[in-house]
Formats: sequence, C-alpha cells, structure tokens
Amino acid sequence: MIDVMIVEDDPMVLEVNKGFLERLEGYQLQCCAENGKVALESAMEKPPDLILLDMFLPDISGMEVLQRIRHIDIPTDVILITAARDAKTVKQVFRLGAIDYLVKPFRFIRFKQALDNYKKMWLKLQRAQSLSQADIDEWSEHKNEIPALPP
Repeated sequence: MIDVMIVEDDPMVLEVNKGFLERLEGYQLQCCAENGKVALESAMEKPPDLILLDMFLPDISGMEVLQRIRHIDIPTDVILITAARDAKTVKQVFRLGAIDYLVKPFRFIRFKQALDNYKKMWLKLQRAQSLSQADIDEWSEHKNEIPALPP
C-alpha cells in the first residue's frame, strides 16, 4: 500500500481529493493537513510515500513546504495539485523534484493517470535492486501520454 498525505486547506477540495484517492486501488490515506506547518510536522514524524500538495495554504506556501521537505531530506514524493499555473512556479516545482503537477480544476481521469504512473514506478523501486534504462524510459514515456484538458 502506498501511504498518502493530502495537504489542502479548502474542505470541499479536500473531500474531492479524498474521494478520488478512495477510488484507486493500492493507496491508503495516511493523513490530511490543512496547512503547511501541520504537513511538515506530520511528514517528519511519519513520512508518507506520497504527498498531494496544494500551493496556496493559509500559513506557508506549498512551494515553501516542498523546499523544506527537500532541505531536511524527508523521503517522500510530491505531486502538486493547485490552481497555480504560472511558468515560473511550475518550473521551480519540477526543479525541486515534484513528480507531477495537476492544475485545478481537473477530472478524475487526470488524477488517476498521475497516480497510476506513480504507482507503477513506486512498485518497481520497491521490488528491484536496480532499474534498466527501459524501466526508467517507460516511466518517462507514461508522463508524456497524459492528455491535457482544454484551458
């Protein structure tokens, strides 16, 4: 099972994301955080495999949460789920090692594709001592297959 933390301050969006996650096999919701401080404390205490992170939080930004996660080397992966769509933010998030970026609003199919792609690579990394170039390429190719929604 892949342990997931959802970091989202909007209760309605949180429920949607939880509902989407519940529809997928192989995932369990470890915890939810309504702000960046709680997210960091929870991640330090028990790092989840994956954090679904909003950018706009009431105390510190999702960007700062991601920077701190990387700075203190919390062993977790991050997918941004946010309304932020400016190129500077997207570029910075990927430079900090986010594995995907979903722009709100999005449909379940996009959420599912992001998490299916993550699960495929996560399972390989759990089982294998080393990966072939083909394994790595397969993960990269799946990222490019995800259809975009119209703006």
